[in-house]
Amino acid sequence: MEASETSEQVKKDIQEKYNVIGKGILSSYQGGSTQDAGRRTEIVNRAAQYWMEHKIRTAFALGRFSKADRLLEVGCTAGHYTLRLAREGYQVTGLDISAESIKAARLLAGNLGLTGAEFVAGDAEDMKDIPDNSFDGVYSFSTLRYVPNPLQALSEIRRVLKPAGRAVVDFPNKYCPWFEVLKFLVGGERHVHDHTYSPRQVKRMMEQAGFANVEVKLIIFFAKQFPGFLTPLYKAVDAVCERTPGLNYFAGIIMCKGEKARA
Repeated sequence: MEASETSEQVKKDIQEKYNVIGKGILSSYQGGSTQDAGRRTEIVNRAAQYWMEHKIRTAFALGRFSKADRLLEVGCTAGHYTLRLAREGYQVTGLDISAESIKAARLLAGNLGLTGAEFVAGDAEDMKDIPDNSFDGVYSFSTLRYVPNPLQALSEIRRVLKPAGRAVVDFPNKYCPWFEVLKFLVGGERHVHDHTYSPRQVKRMMEQAGFANVEVKLIIFFAKQFPGFLTPLYKAVDAVCERTPGLNYFAGIIMCKGEKARA
């Protein structure tokens, strides 16, 4: 019972944090134009833009996702990734525990005239409104690190995948010095209920959740808050360090792919 109460409090805290974000977007863009909504989905900082694009490219290559696939994003907040991908022609459903963020995502999608993006409020550990075998692929960025029971969330992700479907999730690497040391030296704050993991822990969770052909890839050696004019340097560092055994041990992001067995 105590564990359950703790879990519920974690979820409540996360909901409150992202409800504030959702309400802020609703307040700013209610009745806004297509141009307003478009600006909301754009990233001005070149470093943050590269960071986002690199995560998408890596995940979609691992998951072999195509525009013919029906995709689910777990932990979409106000749909930043979801809307971007829908604008590129993907069929994406975004799910988030924050009802206010989902309202904001729907508002932005409507303002942009996007028919390829849908949104549902739901709990990653209990996606009760999503039937079994619904999606060809699932991806989740910077979400399961905050979930009280990530193994349960991974099991739910596997449940909603079609047979032979693929899931790609990411976690922060506990061996990266950014998360436990450098972030706080430059004035960063710890996100509520954040957790870091090792590549071995992530791989084990995927396998325990029933995924087959699990593959782990370590990526990204800088923070998206870094100066944008240094982006060419970040790209060069990533290109070398991600491919170098020993150096990639300290990468910031663990990207992990798993497959649901065919029926």
